[in-house]
Amino acid sequence: MPAAETDEKNQRILDELRANARLTIPELAERVGLSATPCRLRVKALEASGAIKGYTIKENISAGPQILKFMLVEATVTTRDVLEKIEGVLKIHPAVRDIYELEGRHDYLVVIDEHHKDQVKHIIKDLRQNTQVNDTVTLSVMDHIYWRDGKLP
Repeated sequence: MPAAETDEKNQRILDELRANARLTIPELAERVGLSATPCRLRVKALEASGAIKGYTIKENISAGPQILKFMLVEATVTTRDVLEKIEGVLKIHPAVRDIYELEGRHDYLVVIDEHHKDQVKHIIKDLRQNTQVNDTVTLSVMDHIYWRDGKLP
């Protein structure tokens, strides 16, 4: 099986691991209808192809009040070196949970961890002092309305 091949079994493996990345290989194999060895080989191939980039936890942010912040970042110019510098400044902040590159007026959508929401002003200060940022817009989530399939993103 080629490393990057995506068939129905591989898709089921990915779906199961998205739902619970802590599954053991035997548990995963049972859920997708394989024995342990072929399942392990498929997981290794998915890892090697980059389809699985790592395993992480997500806090249960739906339990209790949720206050998230999003930041839109617009660069003055969009050359690769300017964008890499912006990404570098964002990556060093522990408050930055996710960074998405955007199409349109803003270049990035930054997700600020709810436990570090007070760090937004420090992130903006660092961006403005150390990079070519034209504009930032900070948005606060007031309430969670809907996640498809009831699963956390």
